[in-house]
Amino acid sequence: MYRDQKVGGVMGFFSDLFKMDPEVIFQMAQTAELFHGDYEKAARLYQKAANNGHLEAKYNLAHMYYSQRGVMVTDSDTCDSIGWGLMKEAAAGGFPQAVDFVQSIEKVRSESQRA
Repeated sequence: MYRDQKVGGVMGFFSDLFKMDPEVIFQMAQTAELFHGDYEKAARLYQKAANNGHLEAKYNLAHMYYSQRGVMVTDSDTCDSIGWGLMKEAAAGGFPQAVDFVQSIEKVRSESQRA
């Protein structure tokens, strides 16, 4: 049996690529979010890309949690906690916007503790 017979021809090839390449998944998430306004689909796709190490997907998904847009969690504290965890992961991986975000939040926190 040929490979394309086993997985469904050309569509099977693209399906395999979609499963493997976090950048492809990330681009599809951005399309769902920015062009179609489908925040639930975007959140699911960002999560898949984030699970595969895509730093910008973690950053974008963190913002979706902060705004409670497209995510299944509705509790504000839980959303903030998940968002912060994703943001810190993106920052730890070196994503510049996440690094800036985490540093600014930590600065505000340390200043408020001193006051």
